[in-house]
Amino acid sequence: MAINQLESTLQAITTSIIALENSENPDVELLKELRTERDNILAELNIN
Repeated sequence: MAINQLESTLQAITTSIIALENSENPDVELLKELRTERDNILAELNIN
């Protein structure tokens, strides 16, 4: 996957995580999946 696409996906996932964390009843499973995907992208980009 192209770096720019990974960065765009990372930004979208991070925005989604923040929105879910700020909601009254966050979906814990979805948050866990999004964080896992974010960690995978960060590892692929060698940022973590």
